[in-house]
Amino acid sequence: MASSKKEEKAKSAKTAAIEKMKNKDFKAARKFAAQAQKLCPNLDENDDVVRIIHVCDVHCSDAQKVFEGERDWYKIIDVDPTADMDSIKKQCQKLTLVLHPDKNKFPGAAEAFQLICEARAVLMDYEKRSFYDSKCRANALAKNSRFPNKQKAKSRGPVSKVDNTNRSSKKKAGKSEKDGFVGDDVDILVPSAKKPKTGASIWSVGEKHVNLEDKEATKFASEPKKNTAKGILVDGSENNRKNLILEYTESEFNDFEKGRAKSNFNDGQIWAVYDTLDSMPRFYALINKVVVRDFKMDITWLEPCVPEKEEEKKWLNRGLPASCGKFRHGCNEIIEDHAIFSHLLSWNKIINYEICPKKEETWALFKNWDIEWYRDQEGHNTKDYDFEIVEILLDYSSEFGAPVVYLSKMKGYVSIFSRKHEEGTELSKVVTVKERLRFSHRVPSLKNEGENGDQRFFELDPAALPPNLTTKDV
Repeated sequence: MASSKKEEKAKSAKTAAIEKMKNKDFKAARKFAAQAQKLCPNLDENDDVVRIIHVCDVHCSDAQKVFEGERDWYKIIDVDPTADMDSIKKQCQKLTLVLHPDKNKFPGAAEAFQLICEARAVLMDYEKRSFYDSKCRANALAKNSRFPNKQKAKSRGPVSKVDNTNRSSKKKAGKSEKDGFVGDDVDILVPSAKKPKTGASIWSVGEKHVNLEDKEATKFASEPKKNTAKGILVDGSENNRKNLILEYTESEFNDFEKGRAKSNFNDGQIWAVYDTLDSMPRFYALINKVVVRDFKMDITWLEPCVPEKEEEKKWLNRGLPASCGKFRHGCNEIIEDHAIFSHLLSWNKIINYEICPKKEETWALFKNWDIEWYRDQEGHNTKDYDFEIVEILLDYSSEFGAPVVYLSKMKGYVSIFSRKHEEGTELSKVVTVKERLRFSHRVPSLKNEGENGDQRFFELDPAALPPNLTTKDV
């Protein structure tokens, strides 16, 4: 008897859901269908209620635009933005079977089926998906800058970064190759900071002491300061925002903010922007035009070109970072947030933009890197990365890769690194072309050599380093 009453209520809820669907009120229809399902939970994929729910879910997801009428294709097919091609393909096949007009006659089913087909056309095509992701990232960055009012340029840590993919002295725009800044490229957030008062134009580092030009500078070096910024981390969806406070340590001797001062931005440059994975400078932006010097830029996001190797394609489709290689134009955007920019890049352009490590630059390598990280179901794109810091010995070659020497942080300093030795020998290796995705990002740095020229030191920009590498060891 009780079972019969439940069935009657379920039928009544189902009928109400269909009426709502006829009026295109899919949100209300979804509630009635869920009620019917709760009353009769032992349903399979062929049950009418399940079909109704699938139709309603697609339409409800379609109603939640990413921005300016842009559909959220990931939400429509109910997959994570980092899903690989196989997962997307399986999900689309499942939904097309359930929603096909020949099998699903409920109101809105044909339109829902068409939306799944459109989503598949975008997300199963590498070029279209990459461009779509670029637009979503750019919008997240523009609308949700994580850098509230920046007080001084040192703000920088996780910036209002856009999701996957988008963040010196220079030569004039128009040349095919450009120099990096003096000394050495949604969730984004940038800290505000005071400029370091070094009082010294030349810095000298030793294992046990620091020689600076005045006592104030010495005091500054012995007491590392912290910079703090509040902001919103965005992972590409307006529904996924988190208020965060980012804290990072100031540099001890050199003012890296000078390299990214507003006055340094010019048409034709390419700048690194902090990304949405862990706020490291892995996104690249081409400055089309300096609209307002203080501060409004017309930029084009650069996206990785489609790689030839299948495993590299899977890496990129998984949403994992790529900062070394060839890049092409993505979408355009007007950016008014100066704090998202890290540093000016050097690059070559033949057909596409080639951004690779250059001699004497310092880069972060992914520690224990493996090209098969894309197989990780939990996703390396959501984990905390560990890094190894290296100095580039020769420009990266598309044939051989680049020889590097490992750097280690010197005790007693915030971000002073020197060449790493093992049994009296410098620890080095060659990062081959097959390992190019091991390069995480360039870390801006300033170089100094010992009095006899026999020892080399680098002060690295703390804003491009994870917190665990800027802790001042005793």
